Amino acid sequence: MTVRVIDDGTPEGVHPGTITHTVTATDDETNYPEDTELTPVTLEITDNDPGS
Repeated sequence: MTVRVIDDGTPEGVHPGTITHTVTATDDETNYPEDTELTPVTLEITDNDPGS
């Protein structure tokens, strides 16, 4: 998984974030059912802008 963010120049400090994801298609041998919900991932976001 790749997570990309926009570097907006707005100081936001350190704050939590949550990534949620769902299987929307499968074409491999595992054949996961579509709409399978996976456990959300909680993470800490650290801003790179001064003053945060």
